[in-house]
Amino acid sequence: MSKPKKYYMDVPKMLLYETLDNHLFAYIMGMQRGMPSATLQRTIELFMEDYNLNEDNYPLDQAKQTYYRMLESYRKFRKT
Repeated sequence: MSKPKKYYMDVPKMLLYETLDNHLFAYIMGMQRGMPSATLQRTIELFMEDYNLNEDNYPLDQAKQTYYRMLESYRKFRKT
């Protein structure tokens, strides 16, 4: 049996993080719509708790950067 190529091994990890980022953005948007008083940090902490994530596999600072990057793209999309 042949060994899988290394680039095949990285694709699922890449897709996992892209999917998590999309879920994070949607989760935060929904939580802020439902609970406007919730802070971004607390909302991300709840997301990490619900998805059984921790700082080792999904750092809080990275999650904030991801959210702001996606929010900027979302705002540009809404303008067109």
